[in-house]
Amino acid sequence: YLVNDRTTMNRNLKIFFTTYDPNWRSAWPIGRHLRSNFSAYVSRVKRSQKIKEGHESLHDDSLLISDNKILLFNKSSVLVQSNYAEELKFQTVQTTWKGMNNFLRQPLTEWVGKSVFIQVSGDDKLLHAVDVSSYSSELIEKLSETLEGTFESFRQAFLFLPEVEANLVSKACALLRWNRINQFCSKCGGKCVSSQSGCSNTCTKCKKTHYPISSPVVITLPVSPDGQQALLVRGNRHPPGLYSCVAGYADYGENVDECLRREVAEEVGLEVIESEYVDSQHWPFPGSSLMIGCIATVLPQQVEIDYNELEDAKWINKKEAINLINGDEPGKSNEILWLPPNGTIARRLINKWLTS
Repeated sequence: YLVNDRTTMNRNLKIFFTTYDPNWRSAWPIGRHLRSNFSAYVSRVKRSQKIKEGHESLHDDSLLISDNKILLFNKSSVLVQSNYAEELKFQTVQTTWKGMNNFLRQPLTEWVGKSVFIQVSGDDKLLHAVDVSSYSSELIEKLSETLEGTFESFRQAFLFLPEVEANLVSKACALLRWNRINQFCSKCGGKCVSSQSGCSNTCTKCKKTHYPISSPVVITLPVSPDGQQALLVRGNRHPPGLYSCVAGYADYGENVDECLRREVAEEVGLEVIESEYVDSQHWPFPGSSLMIGCIATVLPQQVEIDYNELEDAKWINKKEAINLINGDEPGKSNEILWLPPNGTIARRLINKWLTS
């Protein structure tokens, strides 16, 4: 059997068996290890499903006296360690509630609609996120001081957090924002009430249940036929000097390949002759998006920039890209030019191109 090398579990995993043995998992040490890990993973997924569907209460006393953890948010800002930036400020529910209760004096049920369930962690603990933005700035400041943390914007936190923690913040930020802005039914206009998990809401009038959705966005790095050059683009809303990849929402009915071909043609006037899926990433701004990262080989044509979408586009070779990453030089003609930061899907595409 061949496990496809693009599976989400391990993109470099290829396993061959000459004959099929139904007892291979128990006979092979690695098989036993995989079986154990897979069972734990399935168990966490099953429990997460029950929580999302409301079959396990998140606001009873048995949870609040446990050591399950939460992340505190002030809209799109997350509480991080004050003295060590590259780490989230996880709090136990008990400790955090004690700190909040000193200021807020509100019952625990007030968390419904302001908190979301994120996941069951590897040690079988529940992870939640709580939005305190409805409280006064004085209370929020006092809360962060009491908990010895500081609120950093998601975009800033994303730059220094490890990938696993950045992904948690991305999911939490999107779910909290969805609960804030989706308070009325899209079908009848009635008032919606969030579930305890914050992973859905239900209309009090027509009883329709709504769920968060992510819009597919295809982000593409166009490369020359010989693979030695890549085309970077500068969007109208990019920070000064930032050049990144071509990106756009998938049109209704499009698949990934059709979307990237259209976006590359629209924005830079180039025709794609071959494409490869590389990786994906959730992104919470401006709405919840699933970024689907690809590298596309394009025909050697003249670049035609769509100035309604872009300010500029530049071909860059691998040496120039490496110099930019290493900070050896700002770019051609002393221009201010920098690449997307580590952790972003755009940077992963560039790194993939550099090592291919």
